Amino acid sequence: AAFDPLPGCPIPVEIWRATMQERGIKALFPWQAECLQRMFGPERARANMVYSMPTSGGKTLIAEIALAHCAAVQRRDALLVVPYISLAEEKAAVLRSVAKTLGQHVEVLAGTQGRIPAPARRTGRNIYIATIEKAMTLVSALIEENTQDSLGLVVADELHMLCEGERRGALLEILLLKLMMSCTARIVGMSATISNLHEVSQFLRADVFASGTRPVSLVERLQIGRAFFRVEHGEVRPDPYRPPQIGYQRDPDNICGLVAEVVPAHSCLVFCPTKALCEKLVDVLRSGLAAHPVAGHRPPERLTLLRELEEAASGLCPILRACVPAGMAYHHSGLVQEERVLIERAFAAGVLSVLVCTTTLAAGVNLPARRVIIRGPSVGRQFLKQSQYRQMCGRAGRTGLDTQGETFCLLSPSEREAVERVLLKAPLPPCTSQLLIDQGRVLKRLLLTLVASGLARTVEGLSAALHRTLCALQRPGEIVSLTEIHLEELIAAQLLTRQPDGRLLTTDYGLALYKSGIEFDAFDRTLAQLRAALPSVLLSTDLHLLYLVAGSDASEAIAPNWAAFFDMADCMRPEELAVLDRLGIQVSTLMNLSVGTGTATPDGRYQRMYIALILQAGIRGESPWDIATRFRCPRGAVQLLLSGAATYASCLAHFAHEIKELWALEVLIGALVPRLQAGMPAELVPLLEVPGVKRGRARQLVRAGYKSLKSIAASTPDDMAAAIPHLSRATAGEVIAAARQRLREQAEQMLDEAHALIQAAR
Repeated sequence: AAFDPLPGCPIPVEIWRATMQERGIKALFPWQAECLQRMFGPERARANMVYSMPTSGGKTLIAEIALAHCAAVQRRDALLVVPYISLAEEKAAVLRSVAKTLGQHVEVLAGTQGRIPAPARRTGRNIYIATIEKAMTLVSALIEENTQDSLGLVVADELHMLCEGERRGALLEILLLKLMMSCTARIVGMSATISNLHEVSQFLRADVFASGTRPVSLVERLQIGRAFFRVEHGEVRPDPYRPPQIGYQRDPDNICGLVAEVVPAHSCLVFCPTKALCEKLVDVLRSGLAAHPVAGHRPPERLTLLRELEEAASGLCPILRACVPAGMAYHHSGLVQEERVLIERAFAAGVLSVLVCTTTLAAGVNLPARRVIIRGPSVGRQFLKQSQYRQMCGRAGRTGLDTQGETFCLLSPSEREAVERVLLKAPLPPCTSQLLIDQGRVLKRLLLTLVASGLARTVEGLSAALHRTLCALQRPGEIVSLTEIHLEELIAAQLLTRQPDGRLLTTDYGLALYKSGIEFDAFDRTLAQLRAALPSVLLSTDLHLLYLVAGSDASEAIAPNWAAFFDMADCMRPEELAVLDRLGIQVSTLMNLSVGTGTATPDGRYQRMYIALILQAGIRGESPWDIATRFRCPRGAVQLLLSGAATYASCLAHFAHEIKELWALEVLIGALVPRLQAGMPAELVPLLEVPGVKRGRARQLVRAGYKSLKSIAASTPDDMAAAIPHLSRATAGEVIAAARQRLREQAEQMLDEAHALIQAAR
């Protein structure tokens, strides 16, 4: 009989097969069945919808079914919006297999990945997986081409991010508003519990489905000193539970005992407030559990993981070298992306039993564990937010693998009152609009966006659009009064003009700001810097151009090491010294700073040049490990810097495109983008198109003579395994199969684009 877990629901058998049967999912939870019946019922089949439930409640499967149905049955593109790059990559891994079964295509738009808009398809539709920022760029491009109705469904994951500060929440609200105003796509929001769900659904004009069901029960405890307390419905009571006592001197909280009780049969996540504490604690656990069975669990796979980690960053941290064979690792932003992915996969597969991580893992990746330990109610120096605490607790218990999940929050007696009041007993804070934050810059961005995209061209049109926002539901008086003020500011800044008939138009400066995404307060500075560089930029080396793109936010996290900076300046070629001279950077000043005799604080030019030198090392192919060692900064920060510079360079190229006098800089800076994205020499870039091939593996392939997709596809597993040290025949087979699949995809893309050109010519 055909696999049909929900008889009577109009979802074809092939959708069930691709999303459930081939992945071993045998049945839906009752709430999932009810939600799907509501979503695909005859009366509400195209209505917007918001569904909400606790973390690990099984929301993602609903989204996957809806996305697959849109592409394969409705024959329209679908878009999944996620807040983090890591989440985009995680969702893509699942949806690629679903899409392949159904003859559809997955396009990841996150970080440096993806083309906007994606190429036209002869067969199948696109399922986009995009971060909020990239989704905004995609929707703007579709509106500009008047193809926005190619989108049939938009799923917004983590909808509670609407209330996230630092502009991400505001950007999500603007994105959803643009979608509702510009196209017929159905919008589905999924979220953890939101206290004001009715208000959010009113903003989206959506039906609501909410469930408090959690498939795996959760036991929540506090540890205060050596005493344990059970948390039930916000109430805290003494608990007789006692873990094994390891008695390790470096572990006064007996975290070793809490871990030892569940591993290696089950997995354990430990959250720490800082990166330094993560690295310290994982080493404590390794030492304290050296005689525990976890240390001898699955040794061959752990040794393979060690080699892969060393290849990923062309070096290996001593802590990981010691801890991975014991089944433990740390996870934080100091790792490069390839290291993080390898560690996440090893933990999910049970090769690693213990992961000590910062809170970014709780928000960014779905990695559940039997037991979650929270080492203190803080992130850095800030007290945990209730949403962060709930997200960490939500990682406890793996659906289908565990009968229950357990959490332990370790705290001091002085922290108990705040934990009970803020994290356990307080009602969930409402999801509030962020459009009015940041001294009006976000609201001005929205006004400029509405005019530039043609969604509102009059004061009345802007007023009608703003009345559709979540902000208007929550703070109607403020948004109306501030709109008038900020509109006049945009006109005074020559970003918008008001025509005699009342129409609002975008100037070249306004288009430059809109299309580049550069912040309002950076506009004058950016324009002045590019104008100053135009007649004086030195092109005998790439250093001057890299200096121009070294102003991304990521650069602020790296402080110059003056001794290292002076040593590099002392060895520079004449053309590079000419760049320093042109920019007014004095080698004598660097010498004084390196020995601590400098009296004045150097201005921003020196820090920016230090960042430019890091970027130069990156695009010349130095490994993140070598760069981090030479510049004395975390290797993860190096990778973030390259990615941030690539994004900023792309912004500057779009900015220059709209201002005719800067056309030459558009070409020059635009040419830097792919080099910064790859972070390696040009000959390695094509190999990164093979799924699963990262920097370390690409270098190995080139050294073995595999310099193109075609040469990899033409090889055999035996030949490749013989040519590359420590590469197994199975892994070689996977690389070859992936290269052949990528070549087939490229051929399909070329046929699709040729077909689109022929159709246009007719």
